Amino acid sequence: MGGISFAVGKDGGRDGMFNFSFFRFLRSKFTEEQTIDPQTNVVQHHRQPVHKRNKYRCFVCQSNQANIDVIAERIDSHPRLTNPTYGMLLTANIDDISCLAGDADILLLSLDDQCHATDALLDLPELRTKMVVVISDRHELRKKIKNRVDYWMPNEFVETDGDFQSLMAPVIDELDNDYPPRQPTPIKSVYSCFIWQIGHGLPQMTHWIEKSERLCATYGCHYLTYSDQERDAVQEADILILSSGGDRPDSLIYLLDHYDIRSKVVIVSTVFSADRVLNRTPRRIDYVLERNKIFDLKNFNRFFVPIINDLDGGTNNEFQRNDHDVNS
Repeated sequence: MGGISFAVGKDGGRDGMFNFSFFRFLRSKFTEEQTIDPQTNVVQHHRQPVHKRNKYRCFVCQSNQANIDVIAERIDSHPRLTNPTYGMLLTANIDDISCLAGDADILLLSLDDQCHATDALLDLPELRTKMVVVISDRHELRKKIKNRVDYWMPNEFVETDGDFQSLMAPVIDELDNDYPPRQPTPIKSVYSCFIWQIGHGLPQMTHWIEKSERLCATYGCHYLTYSDQERDAVQEADILILSSGGDRPDSLIYLLDHYDIRSKVVIVSTVFSADRVLNRTPRRIDYVLERNKIFDLKNFNRFFVPIINDLDGGTNNEFQRNDHDVNS
């Protein structure tokens, strides 16, 4: 927003300007990304939504190794959590911490005697959007943390698996509901597809869909125009087969924000890995088609079996990637 300035009058002229649609968008975007903590007068960044996972990835960063070991044990026994990088001390090199914590969904941090180290860690841009859980009995130290903290956990809650699971339940529930599920749609004999693909993906995708008895391609493009024709095509489609945006992931995000996709099955077809697409696209994506694994019509049809079943059953599908369907 650095390139935009506002004139504020005595009667709150800026609020009046926000009545126009463009400024309503700016206000919405700004408040979505950051707020001001009234106690510290410091910008706090909102947590970035994550895609629902069977197991959410945790990163443990504590003031001593004993705490790391205990929390890691609790995570290992939890049915919905995983701890791929084990943990690190808060006094470790901050670049090393950032490198390992960047892939996590949940940060489990200490506060005791390490307020400044914890705050410095949360200052890192790549970690500002993580789910932050602080494990500490010293709630008086909360005012010393200028960054956002989502949940506080007393130390005794990591002493047993039952206590740990009960306190992590609302954390997991919040992550599970970051994205509203797809709205069910009527069953059809043939489902229509809107296709946006960069490069060689468009003709190949169109060719395969034309050979399907349950799919039809109603619109295809290499470039997005946001024209009335394109809008109508998106509205009429049951399935959106979209590019990941190549080196411009913001183009995919803008499309998903621009159109009403509440009832659409969203598929991203990409040469990148599913993890890369999901990590850089904080929006609902139902399926990721990794094109280096879908190399012929047989694999393409196998990939679409659960998608058509989803549409036929009126169910709200959780995220799928094509690894299992293709390689099983």
